[in-house]
Amino acid sequence: VSKWPHGQFFRPEVLTCSGRRILAATAFAMYQSSDVSGTAPLLWQALPRKDFPAAVPLCQDDVPVEQCFFARAHGDGQLAVWQAANHSAEDILELPSRRPWQHFTGVQLPCGEQEPHRRCLLLAGWDGERLPVLWIRGQELTPSFDLPLPSVEASAVRAMHLNSAGQLWLLMGKELMAWDVLRGEYIGRWQPDWQDFTPRLLCAGRRLLVAG
Repeated sequence: VSKWPHGQFFRPEVLTCSGRRILAATAFAMYQSSDVSGTAPLLWQALPRKDFPAAVPLCQDDVPVEQCFFARAHGDGQLAVWQAANHSAEDILELPSRRPWQHFTGVQLPCGEQEPHRRCLLLAGWDGERLPVLWIRGQELTPSFDLPLPSVEASAVRAMHLNSAGQLWLLMGKELMAWDVLRGEYIGRWQPDWQDFTPRLLCAGRRLLVAG
């Protein structure tokens, strides 16, 4: 259990588990947690806004935040992607559907067996109707496939997180759903007994963390 910095006034929009730390992004800033592997309550550090503006982190496990990529929505149906501390060198990429993503998540992974030492970005997004998965290799965006999703109201999808194992976790209302996007396999669907807790964000690293 952990408390947010600034208490009830803190409004995180994205959580990303990156190895032993968590990144939390608000509409204004990026925060990094202390080591999650211990039992002590997490402490939060605000990262310099000039180097880490509010965005969705795209990280590799157990690497410094300075080696992450970041992305944000850019206009209708576009993403701006850049490497940490190099915000001025954004790549503007056109989404295949040209529909703006309401939520998205991503992770750095090896580009494939032919290029095991090169890092690419694997992303998944929710556009209100579809749940597409795609790769970013350099400045090239390659659509992969759409994940099947039951017919739901667009507002029912609250949060999503893609981890370094290629598992995509989705918080839909008060239900959890998961896929192995590298294998294209459905993992399962659960409805935990949240009691009085209202889940709003999640990230799936060494363990599944849910925030309200």
